[in-house]
Amino acid sequence: MVRKVGRLKRAILALLGIAFLVLSSGCAMIQERQEEERLLQDVKRDRLKSELYDAGEDFYRQGKLEEAQTEFRKMVEHFPDSIIAHYRLGNIAFRLRNLDNAAYHFEKVVELKPRHSKAHYNLALIRLLQSEEHLKFYTATVNPEADVSAISDFLGDINDFSQALNRKPSDKTDELDDIVGVIDKRN
Repeated sequence: MVRKVGRLKRAILALLGIAFLVLSSGCAMIQERQEEERLLQDVKRDRLKSELYDAGEDFYRQGKLEEAQTEFRKMVEHFPDSIIAHYRLGNIAFRLRNLDNAAYHFEKVVELKPRHSKAHYNLALIRLLQSEEHLKFYTATVNPEADVSAISDFLGDINDFSQALNRKPSDKTDELDDIVGVIDKRN
């Protein structure tokens, strides 16, 4: 009887071991399938991101800003933290003279990547151009007897700077020299 109980225990343990192996291999197969699905989703997301970026860049290079804007907006819808999409949308908005929208996108770039020097530079330019509008309004509405000569000089510098920015690339000798020239003129 003791032998029968011992064999029964061994048989039960063997069955439990087989059941464990079957379950664990089944779990491993499920995990493999889940991992394959995640990888496939990653590949699809990367492909979509690449397609939207390529389409947007093609339109941007061709000067088709509205079409480029559409593609980069789609990119932001799918990938809200895409630095390049926000950066391009900022550039497009700036070129279309929508300064508030441009500032929004460059601020988003800086939020996502605080050391993005070009986004900081572009934000500075936008703020400079926006300050020009307010200073012009101020000089037009201030008491006529107020001395606005310093502001007028500063507005002239901003205007010189804006003209340097708006020159065609073939007209630019060195944009940095133009900027430094405007700053030197103030000192």
